[in-house]
Amino acid sequence: MLFLGDSFSMGAFGRTFDQRLRDAGFEVYTSIAGGGTPYYWLSQYSPVSINIGYWEKTPAGERRLSSIGAVPKVESLMAKWEPDIVVVQTGTNLYSTLRSKKRSKEANVREVEGLIAAMGRAVASGGQRRCYWITPPDAHTDRYPQELQDEMLQIIRRAGGPYGRVFDSYAVTEFTEGYPPSDGIHLGPSAARRWGEAAARDFVGRH
Repeated sequence: MLFLGDSFSMGAFGRTFDQRLRDAGFEVYTSIAGGGTPYYWLSQYSPVSINIGYWEKTPAGERRLSSIGAVPKVESLMAKWEPDIVVVQTGTNLYSTLRSKKRSKEANVREVEGLIAAMGRAVASGGQRRCYWITPPDAHTDRYPQELQDEMLQIIRRAGGPYGRVFDSYAVTEFTEGYPPSDGIHLGPSAARRWGEAAARDFVGRH
């Protein structure tokens, strides 16, 4: 399986999810990019360089980099590793797209739906692969209003659901830290590990 994720997966959530799947006997190829979105992973968009962290782990080894010149594209990763299942943990970095002032509200929704669906199509590859979507966790409502969080969940379900299972992270997370001083987004280590355990149990139970 191939595991793609954003900054949440750089930390306790991703480490926990990754390890539990390896413990369950899955052959896991992990590629995590801070700030990751479909804009980063789809080959239809220009390569993206980042300086907020990259993590790659395969059965042969592991590396963590502070920066990378180009985030690997999902199509190239699938060609390289030939996974049966692709896990995509994403969504929080698309809140800014969903409420962009550059487009109408309707156009923003279409943009995010299109990104999610394009990831699904790239992963499905003619029905040869399945996708497992992990939605964003609960965030502080002063950072992202509850209405916006609920809308993102529905968009991912609607656009990503046809290509595989959508795991509802909101149902198993609760943001309890203050905002500020926290960023209102990233869960503390204990809460992030619980989220990773819950997602791993759901994944292993279905595969």
